[in-house]
Amino acid sequence: MQFDINLSPKQSEIFAHPARHKVVVCGRRFGKSYLAIVWIIYQALKAGNGTVHYYIARDWGQVRRVAWILLKQLTKPIQGRKPSESEFKIILKNGAVIQLMSGHRDNMDSIRGVTLHSAVLDECAFCVSDIWDEIVSPCFLTTSGPVLFITTPKGHNWVKELYDNAITDKPGWDDWEGWRLSSLDGGLFPASEYEKKRLTTNPVKFAQEYGASFDAVQHRVYS
Repeated sequence: MQFDINLSPKQSEIFAHPARHKVVVCGRRFGKSYLAIVWIIYQALKAGNGTVHYYIARDWGQVRRVAWILLKQLTKPIQGRKPSESEFKIILKNGAVIQLMSGHRDNMDSIRGVTLHSAVLDECAFCVSDIWDEIVSPCFLTTSGPVLFITTPKGHNWVKELYDNAITDKPGWDDWEGWRLSSLDGGLFPASEYEKKRLTTNPVKFAQEYGASFDAVQHRVYS
């Protein structure tokens, strides 16, 4: 089975990298959701019948506004049955299941205990801090499946720590890789518009939202 994709060079680099855990910190309009949806569809196609793949967004609003619409569009030629609008679930022709979930604290119990074969944590810097260690990571104990963390930064929180570890050679982190990329690196944001944003946006906000800076809002009483 095949589906059409159109990735920029930097998105393609992330998509093709062999690391099992990928931590991608990037600016707005990088194409995070598109890359994440394409990646998890590929994992579902590769893993096959009976496998389960979760796309975990920051909240149900992000699921409805962006991810669900895009997932249905991209999987239309390879859907095995009609998508479940109530469960945000799609079963592909090969029997793999892709389901969209909320990463909000109120939804944690619905993720806990599931056996997963791949997962995306989209805008994970805005999810609860224990979502990976306590909720999602144990879902891979018997499958050793791949995970994509992709987000804009939110100061020095748990994702900053995860990224720092992913780019080091510490023992136990050999199957991790990290990227920190500006909005411009995605190849979708015109350079002229990027420059306009730089000139007209608060520098602290611009550094975080478009430059993917962890430090922009850290230790500031005011800007």
